[in-house]
Amino acid sequence: SSSTLNYAIHDIAPINGINYYRLKQTDYNGDFKYSEVISQTSCADIGQVNIYTYVESSRNIQLVMEATALEKATITVTDLSGRIVYRQAVVVTDGFNQFTVPGHTFSQGMYLVSLNGELNSYSDKIIIR
Repeated sequence: SSSTLNYAIHDIAPINGINYYRLKQTDYNGDFKYSEVISQTSCADIGQVNIYTYVESSRNIQLVMEATALEKATITVTDLSGRIVYRQAVVVTDGFNQFTVPGHTFSQGMYLVSLNGELNSYSDKIIIR
């Protein structure tokens, strides 16, 4: 297109910290070019939030966190191909929170566990053995 086009995207599973994005424009003839890379910090800083993720010997995944505010969130587990293998809506309360993801049905491998809420986002890679 010879006119300016505007794009918007919502990353549903950003990595905690700085994320980098760029567009790839492909013409009908197969020629392509990339846009400039932009960076975006994924976690809203609403005070100190400590989150720890670990896998139990039973293969359950534990998310343990201490939050400073009430928020609705979603826990999502994806495999490395991006397929969602688990999704659960949760309510994070002010104070100590612990969420269990039943991982006994997951195949061995690496997964991305993310908690995306109204105020905070968190992602971590875990390995199911």
